[in-house]
Amino acid sequence: MVSKFYYIPWPIYTDYVYPVGVKKISFQSLDGTQLTGWYFHGNSSSAQTRPVLLYLHGNAGNLAAQYSQFEFLPKWGYDVFAVDYRGYGLSQGHPSRGGLWKDTQAAFQEMTVLQPGRKYGVVGFSMGAAYATMLIAHEPRVSAAVIIAPFTTFREIGIDDLEKIGFPNWLAAFIGWILVPDGLEPRKAETSKHLPPALFVHGTADGSIPYWMGEQLAHNYSGPVMFLTMPGYNHGDFHLGQMGNTFHQALDQLFFKEGNNRSFAHLKSDASTNLVR
Repeated sequence: MVSKFYYIPWPIYTDYVYPVGVKKISFQSLDGTQLTGWYFHGNSSSAQTRPVLLYLHGNAGNLAAQYSQFEFLPKWGYDVFAVDYRGYGLSQGHPSRGGLWKDTQAAFQEMTVLQPGRKYGVVGFSMGAAYATMLIAHEPRVSAAVIIAPFTTFREIGIDDLEKIGFPNWLAAFIGWILVPDGLEPRKAETSKHLPPALFVHGTADGSIPYWMGEQLAHNYSGPVMFLTMPGYNHGDFHLGQMGNTFHQALDQLFFKEGNNRSFAHLKSDASTNLVR
């Protein structure tokens, strides 16, 4: 019941027209579940000098439905391996918290096989941000990470969702504590030792995941960190609009310019909050 509450996978329709340049990859999760991914070469002659990026998408959909939320990465010159978790798109199985964690680890391993000897980064959006945070806490080969619109814990985002659909605060909290167990939480993972540089990004008008969750995670992150506030932005499309160039600049600074020496220079922006450590 809890898994169905959290995970909203969609199939990819048979008449779907795949993006130009995509290479479809089939691989197995840690428990043998058959998964699918898309690999893109970056639209830049310098793509090979940058880290290849693992992209972990959000909930309610699949790679096809959420392509518009990560197509900017290859356009900005990065090689990208994006994956559908179990039950999503053409991947087999049924989603669960532990299952998606196995899929994330297997996807990273597959990326290293596709592109051996490269630097590796990870970009996670929404639900994918939770698994990206856990990955960087467990995988020392990740050189840098972008954490977009993250939630703090599965329990807290569950309580927030219950409140949004009309449950009183006390009842939502009670149901959350009873039904949603601890485990594999971004808040716990981000306090691990030896974490890589990370860029946290969150919109102040996010109606899906509260802004305070991203802000709290950025402030508590134990590694080098930058927090980029996106004033007026909702849940996604951070590469567009007035702040899109600022996000692009911060991402390049992380992965291409500063990510290699594991430090941040101050980034001037119009953001109302810019935590750099």
